[in-house]
Amino acid sequence: MIPHLGLHTKYEILNGSGSFEDIIAKAKFLGTPALGIADSNTLGGAFSFQLACQKAEIDFVLGETVTVKGSKGKFKLKLYVQNKRGWQNL
Repeated sequence: MIPHLGLHTKYEILNGSGSFEDIIAKAKFLGTPALGIADSNTLGGAFSFQLACQKAEIDFVLGETVTVKGSKGKFKLKLYVQNKRGWQNL
């Protein structure tokens, strides 16, 4: 089963979803091997999400949705961490 990578956590003001525990419990029930977060313009929930996933023995992917202004307007770009250098760049 493919991991769900587009979660918005309670740390995102406008699009936040439920608690980590509820999300992880549902993922385990559905047999999802991993979850990923991508809050808009914030990494506020990254550490708490990581700890909750580790406690439940489920893999996690950390990311952020950033708003980029281009020549044709604004658009959203999801960026995910692959390694230590990626984390530093994010």
